[in-house]
Amino acid sequence: MTAVIETKRFDTGSLRLARHGLSVRRSGSGWCLATPDGEIAVASAADEVPPELSSLVLAFTRGEELVAVDGREATADEPRFDGSARGVVLAYLHGQIQEITFADISVRQAEPGSAARMALAVHRVRDVLGAYATVLGGRKLVRLVRRELSWLAACLDALGEAETQWDRLAGRVRALPERFVVGPVEPLVDRYFGSLTRECRARVGESLAGKRYLRLLYGLDLLRMVLIEEPRSARSESVNRPAGEVLPGLVAELDRKATRRIAKAASGTDDREHAMSKAGAATDRLCHAAEVAGMVPSVRPAVVASLREHKAAVAARLHLRAIEAFALGQRLSVFTFGLLYQLETEAFERSIVDMRL
Repeated sequence: MTAVIETKRFDTGSLRLARHGLSVRRSGSGWCLATPDGEIAVASAADEVPPELSSLVLAFTRGEELVAVDGREATADEPRFDGSARGVVLAYLHGQIQEITFADISVRQAEPGSAARMALAVHRVRDVLGAYATVLGGRKLVRLVRRELSWLAACLDALGEAETQWDRLAGRVRALPERFVVGPVEPLVDRYFGSLTRECRARVGESLAGKRYLRLLYGLDLLRMVLIEEPRSARSESVNRPAGEVLPGLVAELDRKATRRIAKAASGTDDREHAMSKAGAATDRLCHAAEVAGMVPSVRPAVVASLREHKAAVAARLHLRAIEAFALGQRLSVFTFGLLYQLETEAFERSIVDMRL
């Protein structure tokens, strides 16, 4: 006879997982979390959901207990949005907030690149909330949510930068002729970034497990509910107009602001680093707002790439100085790190020149 393996499904009492297209199942001696990105298996004979599995779905359960819910069904929450200016912005925000919660699972599993993926969604939500504040309304709540999104973005950005800088500098080392690699350069780079990445990942883990993050998720829920359920009659006439009549004008305003800041940064001001940072932030907000409206910004892609390369080169030089200081303390050669610093300085200066072309 073929043994029959009983399968049990677990969820919160309000079926939070099912409403987001997720499921936790126990079959035989194993557990499985099914997500849109694939299945995650955990070998455990426990009768209750293993902590390593329940922690992965904290962004969805919000700490509610997972219990057996066999026979109970729920459909995914998919609100409908119209083609008004407000409706189009809300549809975009809804998708990006969903991306935050699904990327959360990958971040908790320490998947490479997951922090950058989650950070991008966080930046998009924050920027779009700011860019289209006049369309959305709820300004006090929007300000509070944007402030907390900035906190989360900073936490994720630190981890994402550590990962990308590790790849960048390791690639720089591999590209050097062998005669220019003096001493244990690769081991030092790996040691430094391995330690930095672990520290950043630990801080991200603490943040995602904390009450502040849960409050932010509830704040996003509340903001969506308030904005989606507000009657059309209570809104201004302009936000009920078709998106094509309202959003392009707001994007054009952001485009002009970004162009001014880019011009200032490229002109050689006394505080160039601050000017470049402001230009980068304005350009990111413009690009995210333009995505919503389905528009192409007037800022050339090459300029956007130069701003990002400049930011990366600035960060790389700081990391190289830290690695160099450690090497000096160990009485090791810093010749190669000086060479790498010069390469990053050239990239730094080239990015400024490229902005003027």
